[in-house]
Amino acid sequence: RKIETTEESDWSMNPAAFATRQKNARRILGHIINNGETSRLALAGALGLSTATVTNIVTELLERDLLYESRQEHSLVGRKSTLLQFNSRLHHVLTVQIATGPDKETVHMAVCDLRGQVLSSASTVFAIKVTQDRPQGTVLRDLITLIQDFIRRQPEEITARLYGVGISVGGMVNAAQTVD
Repeated sequence: RKIETTEESDWSMNPAAFATRQKNARRILGHIINNGETSRLALAGALGLSTATVTNIVTELLERDLLYESRQEHSLVGRKSTLLQFNSRLHHVLTVQIATGPDKETVHMAVCDLRGQVLSSASTVFAIKVTQDRPQGTVLRDLITLIQDFIRRQPEEITARLYGVGISVGGMVNAAQTVD
């Protein structure tokens, strides 16, 4: 996802400079996600960016709540460094996995933070197979109802941050085959 800005000066920025800023913002976020808390100075050194570039981008990421300042690191020489962390609790994602087995089909649902930490989960046996008695529309409607019921059972602090849903179905896919 691109980091969008609403500052008027950014919209008039040279397209190449804007693309570079976006790329650097992704690099900064990626580094913090992969390596944990770090300082602006350490980011600049690790990514080969100027401290001014890092400071400007980090300021924007802090304003968007993608990062937060976690604590100060004491050093023997110079100023204390303020450490930065990725805000993995900013949004939540609902994952839905439809698993088919030889004798049953199961729907596994989990609400995760942006690092994939499971906050809430449930599994339910569910008939996913389309039959003459249970047409495709009925199966889909029942699946949607199952997902909606799971969401309704979640506390407000989870549902207020729900940002997206991902659904996966295991198995072979044949694009040339259609279901009647």
